[in-house]
Amino acid sequence: MNLCHYGDMEYPHRDCELGEGAVTVLYYPMMSWNKEWGGETIFYEYGESKYAISPKPGRFVIFCGELEHLGTLPTRICSQSRYTVALKFKIKSQCK
Repeated sequence: MNLCHYGDMEYPHRDCELGEGAVTVLYYPMMSWNKEWGGETIFYEYGESKYAISPKPGRFVIFCGELEHLGTLPTRICSQSRYTVALKFKIKSQCK
């Protein structure tokens, strides 16, 4: 389980090495979340942000673990922590 709150530091990362072939399942277990609180997961392509996924309560996001991504921090007005559960699965063939 991952936890972050306003004031923390997070960095873009990959969940596995390139060519390793792993899949990540990201789950947002919060009971409530307002869009003004931020906390999006940003996915990058060639070093530029490509997609942003809002941390909607109960949402699952499945992606290739080789994708560079970043869990952004909650905003100053958010009194809650942002939680995620990351499950990582190795697969026999590369992600597409």
